[in-house]
Amino acid sequence: MDRSLLKDQHESVRKSTVRISFKWRNPHSKGTRGGSKPVTVVLPGTIVSIKDDGSCVVIADPTFFRQKNCPFVVNLPIAGGYDDVPVAPSKKFLEQEFCTLVLQVQANDFVQPVTFETGHVRISEEVYAFMFPQRDFFTPTAYC
Repeated sequence: MDRSLLKDQHESVRKSTVRISFKWRNPHSKGTRGGSKPVTVVLPGTIVSIKDDGSCVVIADPTFFRQKNCPFVVNLPIAGGYDDVPVAPSKKFLEQEFCTLVLQVQANDFVQPVTFETGHVRISEEVYAFMFPQRDFFTPTAYC
């Protein structure tokens, strides 16, 4: 695959991916006083929509959101990587399979929502995972 095409695809995907960093107290990691030592865990969140008022809806894996005393910050993508200034969610909805965050996006033209390619998926069919097979689309893996 051509390197420039791969770089363009990577950049396109990164525009729709936020960085969620958690301070997690790993029960298997011991600090100097016998307590658990906090570690940083970074997970991606997928931008699924951006409204006219600048609010941005992100979905992510719920695992670390369910942990007690596990603070997190969200960093938005920018041209050179991820913004150093975190964005605080204005709302958080925790469901069984995913967590939904509502963020306020400042003037950041780099951020864009994903376009889901669903093909022949019917309303009653469940989709469990997505992959990045082509530029500008997520495709349900069950249909690849």
